[in-house]
Amino acid sequence: MTKEALLLRHRAYWQEAERHLTILKSDFGTLRDLFPLSGREVERLSLEKEGLYLLDQIAYRYLKLQDVLGRLLFYYMLGKGEAVEGMTMVDLVNLAHKKGFPINEDLWMEFYSGPQK
Repeated sequence: MTKEALLLRHRAYWQEAERHLTILKSDFGTLRDLFPLSGREVERLSLEKEGLYLLDQIAYRYLKLQDVLGRLLFYYMLGKGEAVEGMTMVDLVNLAHKKGFPINEDLWMEFYSGPQK
């Protein structure tokens, strides 16, 4: 892949991440008056059509953001000349951490699956 193609792909993923973040910020803004959000409040929201729609959209956008952040990291590292093809996401995160990114395996897994108990 050429440097220009990598840059274009990275830019497209960056714009996608911004779109997901904008929607998430708006959705969380809608819920602002309910913070901190209790399990009871989430249950109540899930019983209302609009509440369920909002919760579903938040979950969907969060998953999409998680995916696009992984792609951004991959194409960034690829553009920097790192041999990342075939690398697992955990290995990619560990490489990014070694390069000074403020991410590590534990933080990535928390983002991916929620806090570990």
